[in-house]
Amino acid sequence: MTPAMTPEDAQRLREFYGLNTPLIERYGAWALNAVRGEFDVAEMSTATLMRAKEKGRVAIISHSMGARMTLAWIQRRPNALIGAWVALSISTGEIDDLPRIRFPVFDVYAEKDFPQVIAKAHDRSLVLRGIPGSSQALVYGADH
Repeated sequence: MTPAMTPEDAQRLREFYGLNTPLIERYGAWALNAVRGEFDVAEMSTATLMRAKEKGRVAIISHSMGARMTLAWIQRRPNALIGAWVALSISTGEIDDLPRIRFPVFDVYAEKDFPQVIAKAHDRSLVLRGIPGSSQALVYGADH
């Protein structure tokens, strides 16, 4: 069961993600669960594992909050049959705790991305150096 959203939670979503009140009212509980890492990963796990069983490995491409959710999923399943992960503008700006993965990560962010994504680009690049085949790219002229 999802805990009720507090006024502080709503303010955090406004400030961190730039969500306006109608968006918070409509999607706030979902976004808050994702921020807290309390989303149900069963659907992602099932789809990924079914495809991996069929093809051997899968590549995951995820953007913003989806990249954050994928990171949490990967951290829980470092031995999943993943061939590669493309993280587009990960919303927290952080990619961490990935020492056990066995696939490359391609971190892509935009010149005019969210401040936290740009500010933590260097930290992400340091993490990626320890993952064979991984790299980072900046897309000039683009935004989040």
